[in-house]
Amino acid sequence: MKEINTVDDIVFMVGDSPPKGFHKTFQENIFNTSAHRKLQTADDWLSFYVLHPSRKMVTAQFHCHLKQAKAMSPYKSPFGSIEFSEKLKYEDLYAFIRFVEKELIKRGAGRLIIKGFPQSYHPTNFAKLSNAFFNLGYQVENSELGAAITIDNTSFSSKVDIGEKGRLKKCLEKGLAFTMDSNDSLGDIYEHIEHCSKERNFRLSMTKEELLETHRVLPEMFQVFSVRDQGELIAGSITVKVNETTLYNFYLGHLKAYNAYSPVMILFEGIYNYCRDMNIELLDLGTSALKDGPNYGLVRFKQRIGGALSLKLTFQKQLQ
Repeated sequence: MKEINTVDDIVFMVGDSPPKGFHKTFQENIFNTSAHRKLQTADDWLSFYVLHPSRKMVTAQFHCHLKQAKAMSPYKSPFGSIEFSEKLKYEDLYAFIRFVEKELIKRGAGRLIIKGFPQSYHPTNFAKLSNAFFNLGYQVENSELGAAITIDNTSFSSKVDIGEKGRLKKCLEKGLAFTMDSNDSLGDIYEHIEHCSKERNFRLSMTKEELLETHRVLPEMFQVFSVRDQGELIAGSITVKVNETTLYNFYLGHLKAYNAYSPVMILFEGIYNYCRDMNIELLDLGTSALKDGPNYGLVRFKQRIGGALSLKLTFQKQLQ
């Protein structure tokens, strides 16, 4: 199914993938790749594209899961939403959203839910897309507050406040050691973080089996890190390579017995240095939400370690 915008010589398309030979002019996030979407659920996906045939470019894409009149983007991952190039004209973004709605209505969709990417990933596109959704009648179903650290030539310690500097120094004096682990240890690090979460009455969003299956399908998606005290594992982090320039701190945990040392400070310093070495520009610290609202203490902590606050919005619209 295609619809041609003759003014700008662009084509709106519904299909499993863009035509052969077309290249995407935007960074595709891991959660929107075909491989990850099939991990979320195998069937009932619809994909939409904005094509520039004369230049063989794809300047926007949107994937959603449609079942029982409810369309969702994503089905089961941190975010989905529309990905698009800065080369896409703003009026064409509006037209594309209208095209998506029309095609979904044809297929029986009554409601569309879109969980957006964090504001910090692309502030300009976040502003454009949010404004378009508001103007086209979407409502905010959920608003989450996250944080991200910009990676630059300054040291991690220069970004944190004086209290966290003291904790970092205390960890170093204790001799706590940071390690970038092989992904062969992914299961062990998961079990450690799960134990740390249970100590605090939290539950992880994925099972160990789900995580390892994701790693089997997408072996380059994860990077794990740890902190050890004389060889004993006391803290761990599982990160996700969202795209070429963004690393997402997916799971993190340290033993409650080490609260006085806050070994996550060593973790974050090591991960920050890893990002700089790998030319990663943004370390996403994730959202800070509880069931009944923001986790105020976690928000403050992320700010103290150099995180800039960032919105993550979920939009919804009744289509018919």
